[in-house]
Parts: sequence; C-alpha cells; structure tokens
Amino acid sequence: MAEKPSKLRYRELLKDPRWQKRRLEVLDRDSWKCRRCGNDEDTLHVHHRYYEFGVQPWEYPDSVLVTLCETCHRTETELSKKKSIAPRDSITVWVDGGRIAFICPDYLRADATAALVKIKQELHDAFSKICQRNDPCHT
Repeated sequence: MAEKPSKLRYRELLKDPRWQKRRLEVLDRDSWKCRRCGNDEDTLHVHHRYYEFGVQPWEYPDSVLVTLCETCHRTETELSKKKSIAPRDSITVWVDGGRIAFICPDYLRADATAALVKIKQELHDAFSKICQRNDPCHT
C-alpha cells in the first residue's frame, strides 16, 4: 500500500542536509543519550514535541527537539496520540516560547489557512504589545 503524500514528503525532508545537521546538533547537546531514560546504547531519535504547519523539521527551536531512544520515542509518540483530546475536526492553537502553532486536519487546511494566517498575525501583534508594555526597556 502506498504511503500518503504528506508522510512520504516528510520522510524526504528528514534526508535533507539541513535536518541532518540540526539532528546532530541536538544529539550533541543531549550528550548522545536518551533524555527520558539515559539510554546511550540503542538507536537514538530526535523527537519533535509538536509540529507546526509550514515549519520545516530543522526550523524548530531547541526547546521543541529532544533526543529519545527508539523505545522512548515509540512510547512518547503513542502518549502524544492519547493526550490529544481535541475532536478530530478541530483546529488546535497554542503558544510555546513565543511561537504560535496550529494543528489542523488536512481536509480543513485549504479552507482554514487564510484564517489561520490572519489569527496568527493578530496573536503575534497582541503578544508583541504585551511584551513591550512589560519590558522596562520599552518606555
């Protein structure tokens, strides 16, 4: 059975030299050990804690990428699927480290992209204003 185009494309992105470089940086940062169990013998994966539409695998900040052994990576992936309590037809929005991220089902993406871009810009502007008000350097 053929893979979905999006999954196939993602696998190709993981072969990109920019991801390979980023992956090595994360593995070095984590001392080539699983951050969950300390395993340094088994195959190591660099896990994305979340995915953001339109962001390439190598463009995520350090706080989103973590080294996990194969077993912990499989466990974390399963847990993240179970943690997802949003209805299948919903769009999830969250803010992490100043980045605004969205999860949107593929079939809603075409209709939702323009609206999401507008919402993202409005949220970014609002957070910028809050940060400027709370920053003593911006008077």
